[in-house]
Amino acid sequence: MNLDEAVGLLRIVSTIPIKKSAKHPEIRIVHNIGEVTSKGYTLWIEKKPADADYLDHLNEIVESKKLAILESKRYLIIYRKSA
Repeated sequence: MNLDEAVGLLRIVSTIPIKKSAKHPEIRIVHNIGEVTSKGYTLWIEKKPADADYLDHLNEIVESKKLAILESKRYLIIYRKSA
């Protein structure tokens, strides 16, 4: 996705409600050049503090934007599938 799309997605993901006792996950916009998952930008969200409700909201957003999620050891990586 391009930078504007990544920033817009960051804004949307940042509004996902979290439980009062939980902390917000770390979120990064990462520029990928020639990566397998996506050229352009991806959104990386730290997995550790994400609870089930947060993940449900995140999956709804990803599906509505026709994006995909790749899971690494520490992050959920949201990217646009190549056509």
